Amino acid sequence: MKKLAYLICFFSCMSVAQASVVVGGTRVIFDGTQKAATVSVQK
Repeated sequence: MKKLAYLICFFSCMSVAQASVVVGGTRVIFDGTQKAATVSVQK
């Protein structure tokens, strides 16, 4: 049972990931005559 607890702790510590996303603006002004709006996204 102790072995299982150690394995769970080990694998849960390894599953940490970091990511960041930059959106090309804070607002989207949507033209009502169009079906979609384009937003630039960089990682």
